[in-house]
Amino acid sequence: MEHPPLFQQHQALLDQQASQAQSQSKDWNEFDDTRFKNLLHRMNQQQMHGFLGMLERRCAILRSILYADPSSSSSPAIDLTDMNLSLPYGPHAT
Repeated sequence: MEHPPLFQQHQALLDQQASQAQSQSKDWNEFDDTRFKNLLHRMNQQQMHGFLGMLERRCAILRSILYADPSSSSSPAIDLTDMNLSLPYGPHAT
């Protein structure tokens, strides 16, 4: 079954938009990684270790949520206000 020309044009436009979105996402990720590296270079060793520790703690929290037993419906919701969201670097770092 052949699709009408309008459908084909619409499908081509959707394909083009999807391709552009993927390209922009890749560009943004590369920019974001570069910016992240530049920020890391501004930290001293102690600040980098503190930041790494905070990231590792948060990754552990994320893993515990991702790999939690789905049959356990009594999992408590995480209260983000209990987390120390301040970063161990910046103008107020000790």
